[in-house]
Amino acid sequence: MVKDSLQDVDGLRRRTIVPQYTSEAIRKVYNILKSKQSKFDFVRESESQSESESESSHRPPARFRPTPMGSQPIKQNNVLVSQNRHSLLSSESNEGVTFKGFMNLAITILVVSHFRLMLENIKKYGFLLGFSYDAITNFIGDPYSWPSTSMILSFNLWILSAYACERVAARYLEKKLKEFEKPTRKNKNKPTKEVVVSDGEREDSNKSSQKSDNHTSDTEGKVEVKKKKISNKERRAKFVLGRTQSLTRMFYLIHILSLLTVPITLTYTLRPHPLAATISTAVLIITFMKLTSYSVVNYALRAKRFVEKFKSIETGQPISLDSNNSQVYPDNITLFDIYYFMMAPTLVYEESHPRTDRIRWGWLTRRILELFFFTFMQLFMVQQYIVPLVQNAMLPLSRNDSVGIMERLMKLTVPNIVTWIMMFYTVFHLGLNITAELLRYGDRLFYLDWWNSTDMSYFWRCWNIPVHKWCVVHVYAPLIKRGYGQSFASFCVFFVSAVFHEVAVSVPFNTIKIWAFTAMMAQMPICLITKKYTKGKQFGNVIFWGSFMFGQANCILMYYYDFYKVHVPAEQF
Repeated sequence: MVKDSLQDVDGLRRRTIVPQYTSEAIRKVYNILKSKQSKFDFVRESESQSESESESSHRPPARFRPTPMGSQPIKQNNVLVSQNRHSLLSSESNEGVTFKGFMNLAITILVVSHFRLMLENIKKYGFLLGFSYDAITNFIGDPYSWPSTSMILSFNLWILSAYACERVAARYLEKKLKEFEKPTRKNKNKPTKEVVVSDGEREDSNKSSQKSDNHTSDTEGKVEVKKKKISNKERRAKFVLGRTQSLTRMFYLIHILSLLTVPITLTYTLRPHPLAATISTAVLIITFMKLTSYSVVNYALRAKRFVEKFKSIETGQPISLDSNNSQVYPDNITLFDIYYFMMAPTLVYEESHPRTDRIRWGWLTRRILELFFFTFMQLFMVQQYIVPLVQNAMLPLSRNDSVGIMERLMKLTVPNIVTWIMMFYTVFHLGLNITAELLRYGDRLFYLDWWNSTDMSYFWRCWNIPVHKWCVVHVYAPLIKRGYGQSFASFCVFFVSAVFHEVAVSVPFNTIKIWAFTAMMAQMPICLITKKYTKGKQFGNVIFWGSFMFGQANCILMYYYDFYKVHVPAEQF
């Protein structure tokens, strides 16, 4: 009987829409049947998809009473009840509704459209990815014909010379400190000179202090006796340290300049393959930054350690050691230490680096497999998509066809940004973590969440933590310490970064242009504008991604076009 009644009421529900103030008969039937069968559901009270079925099945039915607008999320059992409420897509709506479905639709459209483009690309060009064994056989047969490889190996000369300089300076200062430990007759018998203020001068100063109300407490009752020790040993120690620091500074100036000029000159003269030259130039910049940090940090450690040891000799008190450092200067001047630093995923030198307990071989194997996969995917994206698009863009560039250039630029943005993100993951996550795991290097914060950037300054601080740390420690902080303003220090950081970017692009392609330099220097005003107007806002992240995508694609077209004009005859344009 109850079942038949339920079916009748359910059929009535399907045929009619229940108003807010429904008839009293249906209300009574509903209450009676609900009391006889607890599982009866007049409007099928299925709550939102985020709630569990167990909670919704035991929840009491909705009351037939008006509710204020926006007071609770829309539920299916409230659909049949008339209330004062707005449409979900209306700007006045305050309901708890998400739009994940539209996001899934957008992702589906992107996948379908790009899959169509992939099929169109394969239909037009076929599979362009190929591996040539000629390079491997040529390298095995004649490795000296590879100037980039020879240049990378030659960087060991600068590394060893930096180690030799630090070793000689440390031994020389240690030898001088041992000489200072020996007592001399002059220092033994030489009295200490004292400068004593006379009683008359003291009385005059007391009188003047009494007249001044503001300085009475500072000057009354003080015994003004100044003692100055004049020691030949201290004078000699200052001379020894100053001469050593001056010689090492002069050596490193010549050392760093030669490191930059010699490989760059050889690259312009020998003209190796652009890919190999790009790798050697990147290694050159990394070596330059590491050796600069090695020299600057050891310069400060050398002076600090010499002063501490000299004071210990003078006072007879032992030197207090830092418990955080496992080794102190000059124990860190070893071949193992400098080569560990050159291989470690950091650009700032320290006396002792954070280390882990062991190597996780299972984790390392998975990362290596990922490294091979993403390297293959990058090669596929470059050869299958980027190279044909760039080559097809040369004709509209040579004709100054603005519409054609914009069309090629927009087609290049998607494969370029996908390849760049895979490159970032391969280098900064896989490559640096694999290196850190093999060396048991502990500090593995190589990047922050730059993809959430709402202003450009956050991106430049977060996407490359090792370079950012080097710029802050060796460029920004020293300028601030010398009294320069933050704006000037930031300008110098962007200038150094712009020079590195220009070298990394212009040297391998043998084309001296300032596209990368100009783009980097333009980042400073862009950072100021976005920090003021878009920081913390959602559309700031949209602006970031748009400028990032189109900016990189534009640079690729410009540099390839300049390279194309130099190396391709004019009749082939």
